[in-house]
Amino acid sequence: MGGLSSVPIPWAIGQVALREGVIPALVALDRALHEERTCLEDVRRAGHAFAVGGEDARPVERLLALADARCESVGETLTRVMLLDLGFRPTSQFVITRRNGRFVARVDFLLENGVVVEFDGAIKYAGEDKDEVLAAQDAREKAIRELGYGVARLTWDDLDRPAVVLAKIRAALMEMAAAS
Repeated sequence: MGGLSSVPIPWAIGQVALREGVIPALVALDRALHEERTCLEDVRRAGHAFAVGGEDARPVERLLALADARCESVGETLTRVMLLDLGFRPTSQFVITRRNGRFVARVDFLLENGVVVEFDGAIKYAGEDKDEVLAAQDAREKAIRELGYGVARLTWDDLDRPAVVLAKIRAALMEMAAAS
């Protein structure tokens, strides 16, 4: 393409999984799945084709087990991996509604304990009035909490600090307990 060598997306992802590791490949795979540029079976075939000759295909299978097309950004993928590593089972892009079915919010993650985890990257503020975005975010969060959920907000810095992430989740749980 444009004078540069290129390979199909499934091949590139399979190669990254085997050469660089599961997490770098997962970032690419989640994005490619979200944009419907590949499917798990194509990545499986490509990864296993590259794993012949003594290379182990386990990283490819781990990659496929972790993949989630609902993740919408690198930050969300890395947040999900952190949550899994901490022993949680996050549901991505969970829709919260009122009892009457009325939409309240679509959140990045819902944990099995009722805590909503939101990843805050810088993109959400690009080109927007920051005060308006924050006011809308506060109103949305208030509505989520009124329905009995806790909320933990994570930033890029938090993704390198599992203890901080766990502390934020625990604080959200304590807030939930105090509110009930």
